[in-house]
This record gives sequence, C-alpha cells and structure tokens, in this order.
Amino acid sequence: MPLQKWCYHKFYTLLRDRFVPFVAALIVPELVLGWAIRHWFMTGEIVKRRPNRGLTRKHAFFISMGGYHQFQPAIPGALTNPFTDKDEGDIGKPCGPVDVDDIFELLDTGALWLPTEMEIEDRSKSDWIAKSIVLLQILWFIVQCIARKLGNLPLSELEVVTLSYTIINLAIYIAWWDKPQNVTWPVPLFHDVRSEWRGRIRWWVEALALLGFRYNTPLSAMRRTPTFYFGHSPKEWRGVKHGVEFAAAFLTVIVGSAFGAVHLLAWSSPFPTATMLYWWRYSSIALTVSPVVVLLGTMTVIKYLEKSGPLWARIWGFPCFLALIAGLLAYVIGRATTLILAFRTLNSLPPEAFRTVRWTDLFPHI
Repeated sequence: MPLQKWCYHKFYTLLRDRFVPFVAALIVPELVLGWAIRHWFMTGEIVKRRPNRGLTRKHAFFISMGGYHQFQPAIPGALTNPFTDKDEGDIGKPCGPVDVDDIFELLDTGALWLPTEMEIEDRSKSDWIAKSIVLLQILWFIVQCIARKLGNLPLSELEVVTLSYTIINLAIYIAWWDKPQNVTWPVPLFHDVRSEWRGRIRWWVEALALLGFRYNTPLSAMRRTPTFYFGHSPKEWRGVKHGVEFAAAFLTVIVGSAFGAVHLLAWSSPFPTATMLYWWRYSSIALTVSPVVVLLGTMTVIKYLEKSGPLWARIWGFPCFLALIAGLLAYVIGRATTLILAFRTLNSLPPEAFRTVRWTDLFPHI
C-alpha cells in the first residue's frame, strides 16, 4: 500500500471511529446512551438464543461489534490459527464482518469454537481495573458536587454541565461494562458465509442508526462494521425488535430527562446578566422536557404513518409531528446555550465558587 494511501486510510479511520463518536457524545449524549442501551439488550438476546454454547455477554458484544471477519485465505485450503497475529497479506484478504446468525449456524454445525473471555479481554484495550478507576473518578466528582451543595457553596455552570455528563457516562459505562474496547484485529474465519452485498455504508445511514433506526442489512453483507451498529435481528427473533426499541427508548428518555434536570441546579446561581439567567433557565427546562416530547411525538408519528394505525394516531399525528420538530429545535438550542454559558460565565464567578469543601464540617468528629 502506498504511503499516501496508507496515511489517508489511517486518518479516515481515526476520524470515523474516534472523532465522530466523540462529537456525538459531546453534542447529543442521550443518543449515544440509547445506542449503548440498545446494544446491551441485543447482546442479552444473543446469549438467550444459544444458552448451551457457553455464550456470555462479552462474547455477544464481541460478535455484534464485528469481532469475526470472513477472510479469503492467501493459500487456498490452508488452515490458519485465528489468534495468530499476522499481517493482512500473510493471513489472507478480508471480505467483511460475520453476522450473529451466521455465527449461530457455524456453532450449531461444530465448525466454529468460541474464544475464552480471557482471549477477548486480551484483545481489548481496557480491563475492569481501568473501568473501575474511571467509575471511581465519576463517583468522586458527584460526591464533591453534593458536598458543595450541603456546604452552601455554589456550583459553577461548567461544574453543573460536567455533572450532567457524568450521569450519562455512568449509565453508558454500566451498559458497556462487558464490551471490549478498541479491538483492532478481528478473529479471521475462512468459512463461506452469506455475502450478497458487501457495499459501502453511507454516512447518512450511520447517522440514522445513531437516531435509533435499525440496519435492515445483516452484518455479513457489509464491508465493515458500522460505527453506530448495535445488532441485526434475524428473522427468527420476532417480537424482539420492537421490545428492544421500546425498552431502550424508555430508559434513554428517563436518563436523558435526568441529564437535563441536573442543569436546574444552577436555577438560582449568580449570572453576569439577567438575560443569561433567563436563557439558562429556559434551556434547562427544554433539556428536561424535550426527551419526553420527542419520544411521544415519534411514537405517534410512527403510528400515524402506518396504514392501519389507530384513530387517535390519525387525529393527533400532524400536531405531534409539529411538537416533535419543536422538541428537537428546543433541544438543539438548549444544548448550545448551556455549553456556551458554561464557559462564558467563567470570568465572573463569585468568590465562594473558589472555596473548597471542608469535609470536617460534614462528618461528626471529636
């Protein structure tokens, strides 16, 4: 591979797999949480479908994130150890990821053996110790914010925004606790699996996936695993799709409303101007209410678009569509306003904001 093409490929991969999820987590953390919750539910269904095969949730995450790839052997008929670290040219040509239903078929026929959890953890760039340290840091920050409120010390707007993100991050960490992180080399498979399409994945398709729209194409028909992929339901999983989407949407709305409600902690905080104070209050209310409005509006519009939808959906379909658009606009404006004000108010903090918590005042002592 020429140096110029190699550098472009590395830069594009870094931009797609690292920078895009980072921006999404910064601007719309509720959508990233919904992605994580849907992924957690789908891995649970994978484990339930083959309870006697030794599948764990860690295996299910590894499979659904494209941990198995179909390869065309460099030497036809040659057997290759799937856990040998070889260059791409030595092991063969990669064709694309393998979907969960194809993995089930290979397991049922005895053509595939599962790696142990230790082997999967060895490929992950993080372990339970690193995750526990991050969780302790998040919990310590939450404890400090609570202690400041108990000690009648003000929280800066930036601390309030950071506290709201810790709520989302805590939920995401819980949902993805068993998910391997940044696995760069998949397990090669040299079996024939379905590969009808193997086409490119457009950026707008991945954006719709982040919004919760499911991929209708199985993973085995793609060249790579999409960035916001959370699983494909085989045809035999009837009823699973709607159940997962409803549960994920419900939990996302609960945590998303809590994310917005945290901003209400700065309701009476001192602001440089009254205009900034009112903008912060309006934005906090919008971030708290908009997830509920968007969920109800989306469900009603979906029912409205169905040919045999109920009468109430046909009556309230268009008003709920307008409410959905208004909720999305209110969320965008509220998110941008809180982020701007969080940094804008740093140059006018009250003196009490620089005081630290006196822990001896919060605990009984002699």
